Amino acid sequence: MVVNVLKLAAVWLSLFLLTACSGPETPQEVTEAFWQAVMEDDADGVARYSTMATPAEYPQLEADWSAASLALGRTVIEEREATVVTVFKGIEGAGDEGREVATYLVRRDEQWKVDYQPTADAFAARSALQKFVGELGRLSDQIKSSFSRSSDALAERMDDMASEMRALSDSATAEASAALEEYSERLRKHIEELTESLEEALKDEKQASPQDRELLETSIRDLNTRNAQLEDPDFESIAASSTTVAETRVRLQALDQQVFADYEEDWQEWVEDIEQDVNDLLEDIRAGLRKG
Repeated sequence: MVVNVLKLAAVWLSLFLLTACSGPETPQEVTEAFWQAVMEDDADGVARYSTMATPAEYPQLEADWSAASLALGRTVIEEREATVVTVFKGIEGAGDEGREVATYLVRRDEQWKVDYQPTADAFAARSALQKFVGELGRLSDQIKSSFSRSSDALAERMDDMASEMRALSDSATAEASAALEEYSERLRKHIEELTESLEEALKDEKQASPQDRELLETSIRDLNTRNAQLEDPDFESIAASSTTVAETRVRLQALDQQVFADYEEDWQEWVEDIEQDVNDLLEDIRAGLRKG
């Protein structure tokens, strides 16, 4: 009897130790363990829970993890692949609702592993995209609050942002492609209407000064260029269009208001429509970032 009890106890102890030592098993458990290792800068842990071959291959994901926390959202499992929505708080750009990133997993040797490169790319792309959205939003506010600011400075900052967008992975641009297509059509329509009105004013207002005519001609040329770029929209063309509209607004305010009084109200309305298109696009992208 004593022998049987001892045998049973040994079996239970073996099962307990096996369970305790098995580590994370489900996609959700592996995801949490992987990101915990990332936040602790534990290269061994990152390699253990991912497809990375060795800890030496680990390039630390750029973020201030000191106050970071994570929560797991929707999980999709399709045979030997899985995706876990991971919500980060306490890192730059996370906001009150957190930053959502897709963690990709694959099943190898009957174990779930985080597919490191796609997951790292998704994290980096999301960070860059959020930075772009924030910068463009802040720049839009600056444009509205101070029209006397140098347009060269605005253009330089937009060029910097365009360079940042070139560094984004294809996954980031694909994620926002639907919004880009929709809003680029609206932008093109409003820019075309504004350009036609400027051309009409240039043709009809013979008494316009050489300086005013030059301002109109420059605006028409720049708007036509940006509109052509919007036929194949991307983040760079949206950013460039925003800059051109801001510069056009400044030029229109510099015109002789008595000469162009009949056009002023329509021009103001079109510029505001274009700015609203850009703001709506930013809001859609922000919503997409929150959804992951």
